Amino acid sequence: SQSLSKLIEKHYSSRYPPKILVYDSGMPWALEIARKIGIDGVPFFTQSCVVNAINYHANHGAIQMPVEKGASISLPSIPSLGFDDLTSFLCDKGMYPAWLKLALNQFSNFQEANLLLCNTFNELENEVS
Repeated sequence: SQSLSKLIEKHYSSRYPPKILVYDSGMPWALEIARKIGIDGVPFFTQSCVVNAINYHANHGAIQMPVEKGASISLPSIPSLGFDDLTSFLCDKGMYPAWLKLALNQFSNFQEANLLLCNTFNELENEVS
């Protein structure tokens, strides 16, 4: 985070100063750096919208973890999901704890951003658009 701050500050007084910081949603701390410097921060959610939606709902308690075999998960605008439709760290919280933390932490401050960038494919996710 210190290196990123220094890099942005170095270019801030250049002919073309940065006006926005686009960052991977897995690094929510970047928004604080952007705000501190006085520019907008925009998280880019690199996984598909449906994966982000599942992780968002898991982060907010709509999915009780660990998900048990045979369970059916119902979320808004998503077909019913079963155990095999979910990532392993939602089904076994101890299997990949670092991935679970990363997947859920990306939603810690995204609502404070002015914009969000999401990875999607319009024809596959036409109900969202």
